Order: sequence, then C-alpha cells, then structure tokens
Amino acid sequence: MIINFIIGAIIVSVVGYAFYNVRKKRMMEAAERVLKELNAVWAVQGPFKNGEESARAMKIATIAVRGADSITTKPTAGALAKHAASYNSQIQIWELLRQDYLAYAEGKKFEENFAAAVKLGAVRNRKKRP
Repeated sequence: MIINFIIGAIIVSVVGYAFYNVRKKRMMEAAERVLKELNAVWAVQGPFKNGEESARAMKIATIAVRGADSITTKPTAGALAKHAASYNSQIQIWELLRQDYLAYAEGKKFEENFAAAVKLGAVRNRKKRP
C-alpha cells in the first residue's frame, strides 16, 4: 500500500515537473516573440536623435503590438519612463540593438503591427537593414 502511494507520488511529481517545464518554455517563447515584434516596430522608426525620440517610438510600438492597456502596467510604464535616460546614456548600444531588430521587420505580422503603429504616429525611417 505504501509502495503504491510512493510510486504514485513519484509519477505525479515527474509528470508535474515535465508539465511545468513545457509550460515555462512556451511562455518564454511567447515572450521572446512579442519582444521581437515590438522591437521591430520600434527599430524601423529610427535611427533616433535622442532618448526622447526613441522613447516615443518605443511607446508607439508597445501600444501597437501589445495594446493600449499594456502601457499602464507597472513594469511596462516603468520601463518606458526610464527608456529615454537609458538610451541617452548608451546610444551606441541602443543603436546596435535597433539595427539587430531590423531583421524582424518583415512579414505579415510585422506589417499588421506597423500599420497599427502608423495610426499612432509612427514613421518608417528605414525599410531594410543597413
């Protein structure tokens, strides 16, 4: 009887652990996909003169990809508020990131996201990766 309980507990633990890992992997993949989509919309609006310009483009990209409610969450609002200062203090790093994300600025999903961004005031400064 105790052996059956122990075996059952082990099986439940193994299945639960496997389920947790699969779910965690899917969540990470979804987060990575959204990050690429958002940053591609931000990237095509550059290059930027300063952090304020970049922060405006990032806000537009965030709303276009994730919706207007997304910018009201504490983590996103905080990140957007700090973006300009971060950009101004590390312009070269941000520009390299921007150029990398231009690789994701293609395809149907990107075009849909960018069309939404245009309605919010986005302007495409570059069509292709430099």
